[in-house]
Parts: sequence; C-alpha cells; structure tokens
Amino acid sequence: MSEAASMTSGSLIAADKVKGTVTGGSREDINKRCDDDMDKDRIAGAAKQTKGAIKEAAGKVLGDSKLTADGKADKAEGKVQNAIGGLKDVLKE
Repeated sequence: MSEAASMTSGSLIAADKVKGTVTGGSREDINKRCDDDMDKDRIAGAAKQTKGAIKEAAGKVLGDSKLTADGKADKAEGKVQNAIGGLKDVLKE
C-alpha cells in the first residue's frame, strides 16, 4: 500500500471514529464530550490571556501604544472566555 493510500485509509478510519462518537455513544461518552468543551473554553481563555500579556509587554518595551492596547484587549477577552468556561463548570455540577 502506498504512503498516500495508507494516509487516506488512516484519515478515513479516524473520520469514522469521530463520526461514531458524535452520532452515538453512552451517556458517559456524551458527558465527557461536554466536559471537554468546557475545558476548551478555559484553555483557550488562558491562552488568550497569555498572548495578551506578551503583546502588552512587547508594546510597552517597544513604545507601541497600539500593540499595548491590543494586548490589553486580548487579556480581557481571555478573562471573559475563561470565566465562561468556569461558569459552565459550575452549572454542570
């Protein structure tokens, strides 16, 4: 089997696995997927906060007020997204 064919086969198998978990599964599988979504909000929020902090610091070092403002905005976005993930966690319990 060629490398392209094996990659295609692997992709199809992975797609089938994803399709199977999305369309069916036990109650535990469904709850786990919901937990993963909540974790994604918190992780993405933390990443945005970090990105914002870096941009803000770089803006201050370079004397670039636009970069500093963008960094502050990214940090605020990250805090909101993280808070949304936390709220989902609380509501889940």
